[in-house]
Amino acid sequence: MLNACRSAHADAQDKPQQEHDNVHDEVRAYGTLAQEVMDAGVAGAVGMRYNVYVVTAAQFIADLYRALASGQTLGQAVTHGRKRLEEEPYRELSWQKRELRDWCVPVVHEASPIHLFPNRPENNVKRMSIDLGDSVKVDERRLINVPQPPDAGFYGRDETLLALDRAFDEHAIVLLHAFAGSGKTAAAAEFARWYLRTGGAELCLFTSFEHKITLSGVLDQLGGKFIRQWTGLTEIEQKKNIVLEILKQQRILWIWDNVEQVAGFPPGTKSNWEASEQEELVEFLRTARVTNARFLLTSRRDEEDWLGKDLPVRIPAPRLFLPDRVKLARGIAGKRKQLIDNPADWIPLLRYTDGNPLTTTVLVGQALTLGKTNRKQISDFIDQIRAGEIDIDDVDSEKRDKSLAASLRYGFEHAFTEEEQKILAILHLFQGVVSTISLAFLGYEKNENQIKELAGLTSEKAEILLQRASDVGLLTNLGGGYFAIHPALPWFFRGLFTKFYPDSETALTDTSTARDARFAYVSAIGGLGSFYFDKIEDGERNWISLLALEEFNLRHARSLALTQGWRDHVTGTMQGLNQLYNLTGRMREWEPLVMEIIPVFVDPENDRSLPDCENSWALVTEYRVKLAIRNKKFREAAQLQKILLNWCRSKAEPMLIIRKEALTEDQRFTLKQYAVSLQDLGLIQDELEEHECADSFREALRINTLLGNIISAANDAHNLGNVYTGNTQLRDLDKAEGYYQQSLNLRPQNDTTGKAICAGSLGRVAMARFFDAHRQKRSKSELLMLLNKALGQYLYTLELLPKNAVDDLAVTHNAIGVIYKNAGQIDQALHYYNGSIRYKEASGNHFGAGRTRYNIALMMAQHGRFEEALLYARAALKNFEPYGEGAVQGIAVTKKLIRQIEELKRKKEQQ
Repeated sequence: MLNACRSAHADAQDKPQQEHDNVHDEVRAYGTLAQEVMDAGVAGAVGMRYNVYVVTAAQFIADLYRALASGQTLGQAVTHGRKRLEEEPYRELSWQKRELRDWCVPVVHEASPIHLFPNRPENNVKRMSIDLGDSVKVDERRLINVPQPPDAGFYGRDETLLALDRAFDEHAIVLLHAFAGSGKTAAAAEFARWYLRTGGAELCLFTSFEHKITLSGVLDQLGGKFIRQWTGLTEIEQKKNIVLEILKQQRILWIWDNVEQVAGFPPGTKSNWEASEQEELVEFLRTARVTNARFLLTSRRDEEDWLGKDLPVRIPAPRLFLPDRVKLARGIAGKRKQLIDNPADWIPLLRYTDGNPLTTTVLVGQALTLGKTNRKQISDFIDQIRAGEIDIDDVDSEKRDKSLAASLRYGFEHAFTEEEQKILAILHLFQGVVSTISLAFLGYEKNENQIKELAGLTSEKAEILLQRASDVGLLTNLGGGYFAIHPALPWFFRGLFTKFYPDSETALTDTSTARDARFAYVSAIGGLGSFYFDKIEDGERNWISLLALEEFNLRHARSLALTQGWRDHVTGTMQGLNQLYNLTGRMREWEPLVMEIIPVFVDPENDRSLPDCENSWALVTEYRVKLAIRNKKFREAAQLQKILLNWCRSKAEPMLIIRKEALTEDQRFTLKQYAVSLQDLGLIQDELEEHECADSFREALRINTLLGNIISAANDAHNLGNVYTGNTQLRDLDKAEGYYQQSLNLRPQNDTTGKAICAGSLGRVAMARFFDAHRQKRSKSELLMLLNKALGQYLYTLELLPKNAVDDLAVTHNAIGVIYKNAGQIDQALHYYNGSIRYKEASGNHFGAGRTRYNIALMMAQHGRFEEALLYARAALKNFEPYGEGAVQGIAVTKKLIRQIEELKRKKEQQ
């Protein structure tokens, strides 16, 4: 069975092909993958005529196998599977039921009828389906002490169960390890049931090491099931020999659960097992691995110190995949007699749980209990959890497989001193990640907002402490001094934070208050946001990965600064978020953040600064200008930018006469701010096709060159290249190419994105020369040379651009589409145009996506593909309409194009 998309697809030929000498050559020329397989000698093949959804393929293949097993021929089985797809046309895509008539996609090639199994009556062929969440059925008498499946059902873990099965093919001892609440015990129990059902074992025994049990007690659990006189045995060697003999004769799966306690948990904690008792257990495993038994151990760590490197095969339990989290959420709701109608609304909460089954179970249950079921309610619920502002209704405070608090508390309370707990309590404030540098900075003696309880904490000491918390399962070491925070930790540590950092009214004079701690956190994260902004602004784009890790800290610190009235610290967090969302194409998330802070800094009467916040006002005005540009409101952008430029000029003019060497840092910053304002005004003027834009850019280039701001100067040179390329009043391709080359030469070697943009711009100049040459009716060879020169530059641009530079990727794909269109290669052009649309919509640029769709519609109409042209033109119109006044022209020309295409289509149909 070739269950691969389009394995039975053949492209339509647009002209007759030459005859072939034999049928094999004909198959290779005209055939599909499935046909070529048949030609190679296979008696039958099943392929897919078009792209097929996974859910369709899965259901079809399930029914196909069932029909084959009942004795039908391959052809009959395919017909049976197609019939089932036609009878039940609803498929769940993106967690919503959709009607699809895709029964015609699977096709069969059969040289002669193929029977794989004896024929059975037709009525025995039933629809095959799997009830999600149901554990495999097995004789429970063969499961000794094995826990029952989770209340809501067992979901996912396919990759884990398969890895365990494959590991036991070659090894007798396997260790499954993961952090708190990851479902290790449930996965081990589910594997036991499946292993018994499929013949991997005849019996399964479950032994828990949560409380002390020596080797003698472990042996008692198995020996007592087989030997009647077992209670009379007292010698450990005699017990061990008998059990080993049983294990040689019986295929037994023996689960040892929570073995992390044996060597002491967390690391450094004194174990309840003596060293000799620990060694006894290890020695028994070494001896037992030559029997027919299989041992499945579970732990929160890899147990290398206790078991050594080579005794068990180690398998980490990964996070639940998102689709499995959705199934688990539905199972939880079903147990409560509730229904999750729109799973898409729950995706943010399921992402927040980070694929931790116990966290998912508790938080989804809590949301259902509180009636939080729509997108807005769930979003607010997540914010409350992040801030530790909500009480989680935990199921059971003692059982760790049911209680999130008990699972997190396990190993924590006795592992850290009170002084260490004071430091860890600060993690209540952190979101997503904590870095050793950030934590240590809160206790740094030169930090004016120092938290006294963290005094003397260095990055090295913080690393050791956070690693110990990672050993417990509260954090995950990401490397580089960064630790990911368990999704439930802000809530779990709320009590600890309140204990050590009380409200001002109840605080002692020598302790930090909750307000002190929050202010220090906000100040530190705001400073971090400004730091990342400056680094990336200076061309060091490798910092974007670390900035992305800090996103939730930046958002949380911003929220605290706003609610507490600490407006001086708002803009630091905003600077970091501005870089992150801009470089990763997430500007739709950025706009609401800007709108929220405008009243904090801006006088609504004149758009100027409120008292005592001019610097922050300047940043906010800059944000507003960029948003106005993005929303095609260029007049509004120009008005705001001129207010900002006048303010910057008034501060900068006295410094323009000072020698570069004599400028202070503050003066350099003021001049830099003025240059940025000039650059932004130039961009707006260029969009409005005002010739003054060149003067603005040249002045900005002069100032940045004076200051030695190489990256900014490179950007100014690039903008001048854009002016001389696209401004109808100033167009000069020689000047444009010179400025682009200057920009390229200025950029440091590690600024690959900047170099990519310059390469793309040089490609644009080559295309402009192509269009000029085309109008002048130059030779085809010259036209082809210019097209290839442009294509080479743009393909080089794609090589250099990072995957998250969606705006630049959108522009480049669109440009390559234009090249292939002019070369007459329409399908290649369509491929790159569609890539451009995807990138534009990913960044929220629906106007740009509309322009590309309009161009595709025009291209398709010109080549007589009117149905496709209409689809793209109507989609373009939908893209333009939300922009109202800013897209009047686009709407008008698109409506006109639709009418023209419809008329051409009618004429073609009448012919």
